[in-house]
Amino acid sequence: MRNIVFILFFIGFVSFAQEEEKAREQALDESKNLTWEANKELSEDNFVEAEVDYRKAIAKSEENSAAPYNLANAYYAKETYSEAFGRYKQAGELATDKADKHRAYHNMGNVFMKRKDYQKAVEAYKEALRNDPKDEETRYNLALAKKNARKRTRAERPKRRQQGPRR
Repeated sequence: MRNIVFILFFIGFVSFAQEEEKAREQALDESKNLTWEANKELSEDNFVEAEVDYRKAIAKSEENSAAPYNLANAYYAKETYSEAFGRYKQAGELATDKADKHRAYHNMGNVFMKRKDYQKAVEAYKEALRNDPKDEETRYNLALAKKNARKRTRAERPKRRQQGPRR
């Protein structure tokens, strides 16, 4: 009798897991379709509708890292850098492969460069290079961010007054 109960419980658990997996896959498909629609709307210069569809896609599935990444690109193009940063960060956290992570962190670095926050740009470019060490553009941007950070540090140091001889 115990074995029968165990078998019935196991069968119920397996079928529940399969239903959950189907729902997850369906949500991901819907999210990808909304992302595609948003890309189309954006290409037709309909930013508001594209933004709505990107947000719907993000809400449908957390597995679709393309939606926040593409929305971030749209914000970046509109020079809404704080919004772009948030979506690049989200895309980087959701990304499952190194190429997607690299693109997200590289673009976060670009956002920081636009905001003249060079030290954070350095950190973002370093993270991008951890995911793609061979990318020369990221390497160049890292060097530029470091140079600008050093310039800013030098400029912010208090200038010492020249003192005469001590008596």
